[in-house]
Amino acid sequence: MGDVMSKIVDGHPWSVGFGSPDSAQRGEDAALMSDLPKDKQKHVEDWIFDNIEPIKTPNRKHSSYQIKHILERDIGIYLVSAQ
Repeated sequence: MGDVMSKIVDGHPWSVGFGSPDSAQRGEDAALMSDLPKDKQKHVEDWIFDNIEPIKTPNRKHSSYQIKHILERDIGIYLVSAQ
């Protein structure tokens, strides 16, 4: 599985979450943080630094999927999975 996860397709990291490594078959979920305008990148980064602290053990209370929706609720920026 590590081989699949390490693929770069059209300059984007590919994961099974994209469904297909063929860019013609991928939807908007292939977007990266760097695809956002710089001001939105900064707003997201500021939110992350203000709201997320490193921990030593897994947090089973929230997944990254849930956290991206909390971010969207707080600052109004929707991120796709790869962002």
